[in-house]
Amino acid sequence: YWGLQVEAGSFATSYIPTSGSTVTRVKDVAYLGYADMGWNDQETTIYAEVSRDYALANTLPRILDATTFYIMGHAADELAKMESFNYGTYRNLSGDADTLLAGTHKIAGAFDNNVGFSFATDGDVNTASGVQYFVAPLSGQNFYLLSNSGSNRYLNGYMKKLAIYPKRLPNATLQAMTSE
Repeated sequence: YWGLQVEAGSFATSYIPTSGSTVTRVKDVAYLGYADMGWNDQETTIYAEVSRDYALANTLPRILDATTFYIMGHAADELAKMESFNYGTYRNLSGDADTLLAGTHKIAGAFDNNVGFSFATDGDVNTASGVQYFVAPLSGQNFYLLSNSGSNRYLNGYMKKLAIYPKRLPNATLQAMTSE
């Protein structure tokens, strides 16, 4: 037996068994399991370096998605944001204007439950405080990378780095982490 696979891109992808007929590659969906990542339900900081190839209208590309908590882009205003859905209410905090245009971005989101959220994008930090800003326990969930749990909101680009800290880092640290 022998076979041949022709690639249109600049590098080869993994082998796709075709069994004699045309086959379309299934979408790659990457995720981390809750138990595998050391997530702290009470306070956590997430840092990501992402590169967005281009922006598509009416999309909400996800960077990290755990169904009720996510860091994402908002297409209408090209903002990156951190959002939590708790007991029927959305709480979110956005980066400054144009924080998720095409290009490379450094993003950090932090929370300390019932104290507040902080969100930094490319060196700018925004904070919201109060007991309404909390993340419901996420145990047993998967954390999807660059897509949502429904696998239909992809970031058009790639993630260069992802770090998750099981504590809430100070705003000055978030700003330093995301500065050029």
